Parts: sequence; structure tokens; C-alpha cells
Amino acid sequence: MEGLVYVCAWKKVGNLIKVWVKNKPKLQVSAATFEAADELLADQILVAFGDGENVREYVPSPPKSPAKVQLLDLDLVTVTGNSHLPVEGDPGLLYTGGACPKCRSLLGERSTVPLTLSYGNSRYEAGFVWQAPFQFFSEAFLNLLKPKERAAFDWRPVQFKARTKKLFYELRPKQMISFVKVKGMKFDVIRCPSCQTLRGLHCFRAGTPIYHYLSAADLPKPLPSCLAIGLPTRFYLCFTRKRWRELVGQPGTRGMVSNPVGVVDESLCQRVKPG
Repeated sequence: MEGLVYVCAWKKVGNLIKVWVKNKPKLQVSAATFEAADELLADQILVAFGDGENVREYVPSPPKSPAKVQLLDLDLVTVTGNSHLPVEGDPGLLYTGGACPKCRSLLGERSTVPLTLSYGNSRYEAGFVWQAPFQFFSEAFLNLLKPKERAAFDWRPVQFKARTKKLFYELRPKQMISFVKVKGMKFDVIRCPSCQTLRGLHCFRAGTPIYHYLSAADLPKPLPSCLAIGLPTRFYLCFTRKRWRELVGQPGTRGMVSNPVGVVDESLCQRVKPG
């Protein structure tokens, strides 16, 4: 299997950064920077396990890279499974407006038709459907959540064409915080010229690991431990970094990865209409 998630750790030793796989501490390397050490560790995992697409999830979190803009001290991460699975049947039936014939975006509201996937992957406790608004999580993961966290979402049972032992549930947000553009940064705005659906809003730029940004003005107060963020066409389960550290490494989070989210002052934000 390739593309597995390895829970790793790091620390500074003198002038070097040391990184290692937590359950295989002999798999360790050191380098002058965290980025260089992480690349070397990826190579070591490839040699040890033959996994050329391995993903490293670090606890504690990696050292922060210099931000392009002034970020507020709200440490948030998106969390998803490092596995994408195909929908069985016509995805257009899953939304009331069907699918755009040009970009295949799903239009309207979520219908009552259950999400059916072609097969499951027992190595992961979560996953997503490529370029579609579907995130799903295992029963084992849901059992790790507090009642208030589970109640923030609707959870629909997922069906599978092929037999699977695990139970998975589709996440449907009751509320969602929208991504924003940030002044002074170059964003990729992906919009279908036919249906005008906003399919993507992200900043893939060298020098920062942050792809998505939120306005602090949109976040609820007090800030909950988890919430949904994104676009109607693609959204994510988001945790505070503190809460994710409590969960990562437990059996119900196997194969799950996190990515940092930037939070900026409203004065730096530019709104983009979803459609």
C-alpha cells in the first residue's frame, strides 16, 4: 500500500532538527531545517516500507513557516482521510439540481439519496470523493468526538457496493464558514464558465504551507473545538490544533492528515461569491 499516513515527531537538537516515526523510532534523520529533515524521512520511509507516496503527520505540529500576512493567533487545521474513493452510480442524483454538464459540479441542495461508494478502504478512518462535496468518517472516529462536536453536523450512513466491515458516515455541515481571499496574496479562483459555480479558492504558493484562509469576523465566539469550513462545492472538517493533538494517533484517526488554516483580520479579506 502507498499513501499511508505515518505519525511522526520532531525536536531541535543543537543546530539540527531531528525527525522520526513515532512507532518506529529507529527511522530517524536530522538536518539543518525541518523541511530538509522531513524530505529525508520521506525517503527513509520509502526504503523501509516501499511507500513512495507516504504522508507524515507530526505531533507536535511542525515549526511554523514565516507567514505572508499577519495571521491571528487562532490555530486551526482541516482534517481528512488521505484516501479518495469513487461514487457508485450517477453523482448527479445526490443533489437536487443534478450535475453541471460542463464541470460536473453538483448543483442545488443535497438530496435524500444515500451516498454509495464503489468500495471501502480498511486502512483509513476517513476519506473524500475527488472534486465533489463529500467527506466521510468511520464510526470509530465518531466515537472519539464529544457529543457537542458530533451534534454540530448531520451524519448520514454511507453505503458500499462491495462488502466492507467498517461503518462510515457522510459529514453534512449544519453551518459552514466560507473561505476568503486575502489582500496582497495571489489566489487561484476556479469558477465554471457555464454554471458559474465556485469550484476552488486557494493559495498554492511557495513559502507557506497554508492554502485556505478565513476571516476572524466569521468565526463563532467562543470558538468551538470543531466546525465546517470551505465552499458548498468542497468543504472540510476543521479542528483547533489543540483538539486535534488530543485525537491524532488514536486508532480512530488512522490514515487521517491535517493542514493548517490561516485566520486573518476582516480588513485583509476579500469576499468571493460562491455562484
